[in-house]
Amino acid sequence: MISAGRSSPWDTERLKQRMVLWGGVGVAIVLVAILLGGYYWSSYMPPRRVVAQVADLEISLKDLLPTMRVLNPPVATGGYGGGGAVQPNQVFSIAVGTEVLRRMAPAIGVAPVSDAELDQEIAQRFGPTALDGTEVVALGSFGQRIYDEFLAGVDVSAEDYRAIVEGDILRDRIIERFYEIVPPENEAVLLSWIVAPTSVEAQSARDRIDDGEDFAAIAAEVSVDTAVSDENGLVGWVPRGAFPEFDELIFTASPGDVIGPLDSSLGTILLRVEDGPAEETIAQPILDLVVRHEADTWFGQQWAVLATGLDFDTSAAQWLVDHLE
Repeated sequence: MISAGRSSPWDTERLKQRMVLWGGVGVAIVLVAILLGGYYWSSYMPPRRVVAQVADLEISLKDLLPTMRVLNPPVATGGYGGGGAVQPNQVFSIAVGTEVLRRMAPAIGVAPVSDAELDQEIAQRFGPTALDGTEVVALGSFGQRIYDEFLAGVDVSAEDYRAIVEGDILRDRIIERFYEIVPPENEAVLLSWIVAPTSVEAQSARDRIDDGEDFAAIAAEVSVDTAVSDENGLVGWVPRGAFPEFDELIFTASPGDVIGPLDSSLGTILLRVEDGPAEETIAQPILDLVVRHEADTWFGQQWAVLATGLDFDTSAAQWLVDHLE
């Protein structure tokens, strides 16, 4: 007979079994929570992470993936529509920048891109070139097949690709617009320079100039720049904005003044103002630099106003790289 108020061996055993069962359930719950938490933070959350906001539009990490794939296509696609290793931070800037342009381009007189214009641009990218040199305006069956194969190869929808093409067209139109805005005649100084291989050679060139040697002759001997200046170091008539880092120096100098050596984006450099300031017609290569500077300045101002909540770091970049395929 079992005494009142005391547990039997059977009751004790049942309690142990319940405790083991409850403990197992608890462990299972914890494991499921860990697994779900890991899935949430590693798989569910990253593509939905907001990396930028442009006006009222939130841009998530997964919204960048089509641009990443198009600009880094697999070899099997033939590289249509892109090519080369475009870094994730560049992809971020391009994708967010497209949204900025879409909203702000009309403010400077750049028309939105129509569906017909998108169709024509895609036809020119993927359709066969006309033998008679006429402009391709429609894909045709062959072009459509190439286009479809490209989209399948990069795993991007036609809608997403059209949005990328729209951004490309807008960027071209912005540059075209600034060619209309920037006057071909402007206040400028006639500039020469010597881009020296080293700071030591730059200082040696300056010492020789100070001793009376001819600037042009030393430029022909020492300067490593062949892209902008001629063999004697003459750059030409330079308005503000062509080389912004030098603007203040050259526009406050007098003809004959030599400036430097300076550490610059071009390297260690000596500048000489030959003439001006004066109203002059700007040569096309220098005008191209001014237009690019003005367009970049305008875009930077729009970005600063519209692009907020920027949150693109190394983990976001790695997620894009990991999901290329």
